Amino acid sequence: MKATEIKTESSLSRIHSKIGSRATGAITAYRGEFTHRENQQRNRSLLAKLQGLGYSVTAIKGSYIENHGSEDAKEVSEHSYFVASKTEGNDAGKLEKDLIQLGSTFDQDSILSIPYGEKARLVGTSQRENAWPAYGQREQVGGFKGGKAAEFMSRVNNRSFVFEDIEDIGTINGRWGNSILAAKDWQDIEI
Repeated sequence: MKATEIKTESSLSRIHSKIGSRATGAITAYRGEFTHRENQQRNRSLLAKLQGLGYSVTAIKGSYIENHGSEDAKEVSEHSYFVASKTEGNDAGKLEKDLIQLGSTFDQDSILSIPYGEKARLVGTSQRENAWPAYGQREQVGGFKGGKAAEFMSRVNNRSFVFEDIEDIGTINGRWGNSILAAKDWQDIEI
């Protein structure tokens, strides 16, 4: 496969299978302040770096609130990559470490990391004041749910998937906010 080629034939079941067998994650190089052409160039560079590290990469479409919780918050839809570790089982954190480094390089608010056998989490990779989660912070987002739409979601072949644990808490924003609060110590919750 050439560095500019990418898997697009994946299905939801294939992604779910990879999540269950190895460390996985998601990342993009898109940022709202860049032009469409610049974002394409950034993502092509990211793809080459991921493939150069030997990872399996699948194109997905991501929906994310950039600068979440700030006055600058805005929903963006972007071309993203679902990334799978080279080996099955535990990779001792190598994929997460590489995704964090690349997220920092491309000044992403966060990357999605799904360590083998664990729930998904967002890891802050930008030092911008309005980035969420904050640089180096981890926010657990939960388990894989195929065929579901939410405020933070991805799509492969137009089929959506999310990572969450809370069911039927009302609105999408309510479920998302509740999952974040549940992961925090009660003394760290701002009222």
